[in-house]
Amino acid sequence: MTLTFVWRPIPGAGRHAFPVAALKLAGDAKATAYCRAETDAAQLHDRSEIDWICETTCAACWRALSARE
Repeated sequence: MTLTFVWRPIPGAGRHAFPVAALKLAGDAKATAYCRAETDAAQLHDRSEIDWICETTCAACWRALSARE
């Protein structure tokens, strides 16, 4: 099984699903989640356990991923 997406918490914006390729973007590049939310790629790295706990899962990302299968 190949990993095609990753969930990442973005402080203040929720936990979003991103294509795995977004992890390789330069820090100042824009990463687009499956719900079309955008953030700086630097926000996808070095998230703490507290970030994971505090942010809720994006329902739009969840629906977009479930519709793919």
